[in-house]
Amino acid sequence: MTDRPSAATFSAAACPDGETVRIAAAGEIDLATAPHLKAVVLAAIEQPIPPRDVRIDLAEVTFMDASGIGVLVSGREAARCR
Repeated sequence: MTDRPSAATFSAAACPDGETVRIAAAGEIDLATAPHLKAVVLAAIEQPIPPRDVRIDLAEVTFMDASGIGVLVSGREAARCR
C-alpha cells in the first residue's frame, strides 16, 4: 500500500488581473481537497462586480478525481448564473 500525500500538499489561490481572475491550483484534487478549490472558485465568481473571465490553471495538479471535476462543473454553472 502506498501512502498518499495529505491535503496539505494541495493549494489554490486566486490572482485577479483586470477583468480576469486566474486560479492556480497545485497538488492533488480529491474528496479531501475539492472543498477548498470550490471555495476559491466561488469566492472569485461571487464578487460584487464579477470578473469577465475566470481561468483555472491546472498545470501543477498531479491528480484529480471526480470530485475535482464536479467542482469545475459547478463553478461553471455558478458563473453562468451571474
